[in-house]
Amino acid sequence: MTSTGAQTISRWLDELGAATPAPGGGAAGGIMAALGAALVGMVSGYSTGDAGGFEPSAELVARMSDVRATAHALVAQAITAADDDARASTGFAAAFRLPAHSSAEVRERDAAIDAATLAAAHASVQVGEVAVAVLDLLEGLVADGNPIVLADVGVGAAAVGGALRSATVTTEVNLAAAAGAGHGASLSAAVASLDAATGRADALVGAVRAAITSSSGT
Repeated sequence: MTSTGAQTISRWLDELGAATPAPGGGAAGGIMAALGAALVGMVSGYSTGDAGGFEPSAELVARMSDVRATAHALVAQAITAADDDARASTGFAAAFRLPAHSSAEVRERDAAIDAATLAAAHASVQVGEVAVAVLDLLEGLVADGNPIVLADVGVGAAAVGGALRSATVTTEVNLAAAAGAGHGASLSAAVASLDAATGRADALVGAVRAAITSSSGT
């Protein structure tokens, strides 16, 4: 598997569409989070100047500059999370290919599957955590960002919502497959947190749509 950041979009989509374990849905969620973060960078960049007649204060310019730098870092984190998820998926598939001819091999295989499942679940949670960090930034841009790019805040929120749903689904499927004890409580709590963040993302899309409708007088 080639690092996501080292590929063109077209090449990565070819890999995603292949009948191979990775990249898969979890890694796709990481890319959705990266898209949301990149749109934060775009909107905050438009909010440091006078594009569209926007006149930010010196304080807002400084804050938007910080937001833009954070967004840039989150793009990189999201891509790393996508790669981590893809590696976890590869390890999960490899665990199922281990021999299981004797009782000892069966025990070893079961232990490897459980460890790989837990690693995959944590990789999914990592994607979700990056998405939540992006969402935190997007929520602040509705009131403070340049209105000329308000629709891009909504698109960023939609992308983050997709990332959060991806993280929730993949965490749940791995949680369901985990045979070992002790994983359920923390991962279930993570799923609940991701669900709550998904609601925030949906509400943000709705708020952007309402603001656009209000400004257009329709």
